Amino acid sequence: MEQMLVNLMISEMRKSVPENDVIPLSQGERIFRDMLDQEYAGHISESGSLGIADLIVAQMRGQR
Repeated sequence: MEQMLVNLMISEMRKSVPENDVIPLSQGERIFRDMLDQEYAGHISESGSLGIADLIVAQMRGQR
């Protein structure tokens, strides 16, 4: 679940960067970029550096 949230965050961050209009991305490059973002999200969530999963579990238990 944390990986999905981090992936969404990375995708939204990438949307804020303007694309190069001179050389547009091909469909293959877009797919590769999405796969790379998923890998980034996986590594970030596995490292536990954000701690989002712990915060979500604590909030669901009613413990802030």
